[in-house]
Amino acid sequence: MNFTPVVYEHAARFIARSPWDVSRDAILMAKAHIAAYHKYNHSPITVGIDIYNLEPEAYGAVVDKPDGNEVPAIKEAFLKSTDEILKLPELDINTSGRWPLVIEAAGLVKRELPEADIRLPLSGAYSIAANLTGFEPLLIASFTEVKRVGDALSYLAENQLIIAEQIIDQGFGISLFESAATPPLLSPALVEKLIVPSLQIITKGLFNKTGQHPACILGGDNALITEALGNIGAGFLICPAETDQDLFLKNIENMKIPVRINMSVENFMYGNWPQIKEEIERIKSLMKRYPFTLAGSGILPYNADPDLIFKIRDEFKK
Repeated sequence: MNFTPVVYEHAARFIARSPWDVSRDAILMAKAHIAAYHKYNHSPITVGIDIYNLEPEAYGAVVDKPDGNEVPAIKEAFLKSTDEILKLPELDINTSGRWPLVIEAAGLVKRELPEADIRLPLSGAYSIAANLTGFEPLLIASFTEVKRVGDALSYLAENQLIIAEQIIDQGFGISLFESAATPPLLSPALVEKLIVPSLQIITKGLFNKTGQHPACILGGDNALITEALGNIGAGFLICPAETDQDLFLKNIENMKIPVRINMSVENFMYGNWPQIKEEIERIKSLMKRYPFTLAGSGILPYNADPDLIFKIRDEFKK
């Protein structure tokens, strides 16, 4: 059975540098992801470290340097309200923020690993808005000002489609991330009203350009919103560790969308092997019952244990 680890900031440990250092240097970023690939031979390689920061930083938000090997984060809101989102400029991967750095890094990875499936991370509109205005203000506005938030998300999504088309033109694939829109914080009804339309702007635009449906990573208690997920136009979804995975897979089975069943990241850090083995067997039983599935790790933290990851991967092969 197939198992793939999900590697972003975790890649930095393979060149003994902090996620911050790697996130700010194209050569280090490329070296880190190449080194991680040589360890895990995982697919796809999504080139990035702090993947949700790229677009907000390009718009003007400040990414704070963390202590030690923590993931860089945006701690203060850049905008006061969702209305200000409509005044933001279009982004350009050739000039905006760290996009040129990430494009350069992806090119270096592609040159070194021509056989690999190399993608770039693209944030969904809700995740961008959450970093621009702060998550709590956005969440409140989502309940009280649905049309305003919807308009802001549509605007951001149209800008994201421009970025997505530029990425495709550079010869890279795309993984679409929208994990700020996580149930149960957002109700199924709000997911249908706000998240599905904004994601469809991107997925439909990409399908029109490439004939393919992009992977869409949306976490949370996803068993609550499987119908909405089926309407997004995604070519790949995740079944998060925090949801009822059996129910999720039952609900999604007839849609025939490939799914990665995530193990909780704690399994890759603390080494309680009997407990891990039990979890592996549980996921393997799900994979036997439901087609179009593979197993995965969720986003690995910097200090996840590579030896334990190898052991888990080998166990899935048995």
